[in-house]
Amino acid sequence: IARNPNDVRMQLNLASAYADRIVMLCDGHIAADGSPREVLTREIIGKVYGQPVQVIEHPTRGVPLVVACDD
Repeated sequence: IARNPNDVRMQLNLASAYADRIVMLCDGHIAADGSPREVLTREIIGKVYGQPVQVIEHPTRGVPLVVACDD
């Protein structure tokens, strides 16, 4: 996944919408493994990508939605 903040959010949101399971890697090691709700958290994304985000529930799909954060 690219390091551009917009690309990161877009790709994580696509994974959230269509994947049953996500395995997120950091420095060649598994940082998280589970459902989108388990893996796509503010803490995990911040650790892996070093980017502040908010994770909210998608208003119509009920899946995690990763959005920009002003932190």
